[in-house]
Amino acid sequence: MQTMLGDISIRSRDGTQIAVVELKNPRNLTGEAARLYRRNMIVHGALPQTHFFLLLSQDVGYLWKDARLEPLDAPPTVEFSMVSVIERYLTVPHGHRLIEIELEIVIVQWLGDLAAGLELPTQEPDKTLAAVGFVGAIRGASVVPEAVA
Repeated sequence: MQTMLGDISIRSRDGTQIAVVELKNPRNLTGEAARLYRRNMIVHGALPQTHFFLLLSQDVGYLWKDARLEPLDAPPTVEFSMVSVIERYLTVPHGHRLIEIELEIVIVQWLGDLAAGLELPTQEPDKTLAAVGFVGAIRGASVVPEAVA
């Protein structure tokens, strides 16, 4: 069994890790807070070298491409809204914060659909992620929640 870091791992057919996904769902997750979460994961050995690192909340997402571990405070490659993703998969009353398992279920479904080619990158944030190579990189990959590893 492979050791996995992060909440979700995306692996190619041969088992190579393509991306690590971390879920955090505070209100108003800022870019500065995202950099700090990433930095702390690196410092504590919880983030391996990988092609992509995503930090996602129900409101906003941050992606680091070619997610090198240095510099520790590197800004994300892209920042994007997650509102349309949540709305595609779940009806959420205005102002309701998802609990971690709800957010994880939605994100695993969304990433799994992207990997399987069921969601074409015609809307945001899928278009933005396709533009930086993420959608193409995960095509055919497995999306694995941490609890499964």
